[in-house]
Amino acid sequence: MVAPDSSGVYFTNGKNLCFIDVAGNVRVVASIPDDYIGFRYLYRNSTHLSLSCDGEWFLTDGEVGDVTFIALFHAKTGEFKLLHEFPYRHNHAAFSPVNPKQFVCPKDWRRNYTTGKYEWMEHRLWVMDIDQTYYRPLCPDFWEGHTGNTAHEWWSNDGKICYVDYDNGVF
Repeated sequence: MVAPDSSGVYFTNGKNLCFIDVAGNVRVVASIPDDYIGFRYLYRNSTHLSLSCDGEWFLTDGEVGDVTFIALFHAKTGEFKLLHEFPYRHNHAAFSPVNPKQFVCPKDWRRNYTTGKYEWMEHRLWVMDIDQTYYRPLCPDFWEGHTGNTAHEWWSNDGKICYVDYDNGVF
């Protein structure tokens, strides 16, 4: 993710959130604590980073062991704040460009690492807030594989969630 002031790029490497400036200097900004990872394998720290519109938090979605987690890294202190663990895959989490507490956290299919079982989803597009006061599908009547085939979601500049439906177009 390009820094808001274009001074460098934020990226994840293993359990770390890092920053590389234009001169090539790399520093660790934050880390997922070892006591959270425990003896589980960290498959992914983040699908892609997202910074809240007030610049306070980085949003990350990762997979450790047999769960997906949604968490925050404080932009200034590096504090790690776990929001929620899910027994299914959430990825591509992204902050709203107008509400610093709201984000989309799409649910995705996956093949279970242990059982090999294919795990599908009923709803792809979920909306959540950092205070954990809501977690709800964006379109509750929109069922994957039945009334839609959604993917590739993003926020418009005015704070509306846009997405592709492979069967019905772009919304």
